[in-house]
Amino acid sequence: MILIFDTYGGLCNQMYDIHYSINFCIIHQIYFTFRYASYRNKENLSQWKNVEFSELFDDSFIETSFYIRFHTLSLNETNCHHYVDNIRAIEWLDKERVLLPQLDRIEMEHIVLRQFWAVCPSFQDEINFYEKIIPCSKLFGIFKTIKKKLPKKYNYIHYRYEDDFIEHFQITNHPKLCHLIYNTPFCQKKLKLYIACYEITHLPQKYIDKPIQQFKNVLYKRESHNELNFEEQAFIDFLIGKHAIELYGHSKSSFSWLLNSSKQTNNFYDIL
Repeated sequence: MILIFDTYGGLCNQMYDIHYSINFCIIHQIYFTFRYASYRNKENLSQWKNVEFSELFDDSFIETSFYIRFHTLSLNETNCHHYVDNIRAIEWLDKERVLLPQLDRIEMEHIVLRQFWAVCPSFQDEINFYEKIIPCSKLFGIFKTIKKKLPKKYNYIHYRYEDDFIEHFQITNHPKLCHLIYNTPFCQKKLKLYIACYEITHLPQKYIDKPIQQFKNVLYKRESHNELNFEEQAFIDFLIGKHAIELYGHSKSSFSWLLNSSKQTNNFYDIL
């Protein structure tokens, strides 16, 4: 049996998939690979499309002998369960039952598991792959270029305002970005402030009282990177956040949770 993982959802949900998939396969000594990652539809951020895993992630951090590179496999509908489906694992596996016997009963050599973290059981011992995951070389190159232009020390806010995020979590009284710029209680308030935010130069007026360019202390990605997909931009912002002195995010955001976890903090601007 070889498990074929398709990572699905926002960037950090895909990181959950990677972390749980690799740990599950190492613990149970199962061969595995990664086939697809996910990109959002720019016109509708609640819709997704498949892209090659290597278009978003670099797999060189996966060093276990159970890992097989996807291009070495020959898959088709007769040897691969859910080969052409985009069905999520939670839609056909019972997360309340032991997972491995459910997979063993499938009489195919390969099994596709999409959004695996949602059904994966907890582990007693696991490797922290969140700290090992790296982007593809194109994105890492863009990150290094941006990082060279940033000060050595800076604060960081991860700001989500998109309709899909607010509607999914039924958020009311969502804080304005300008309020956070003025009032977030950073320990070193005089440092420059990097804002990780999608299309920050086009924020609705209800979230900001003046154009972001007029905030002298604020840093952000420039227009030249707008050709990147939402997840690609998020990956660059994630790496920038890991190098920040202090950061704040939203408590409903997996992105904010993983960044806080990397710094062993619990800084969330919606629950100050």
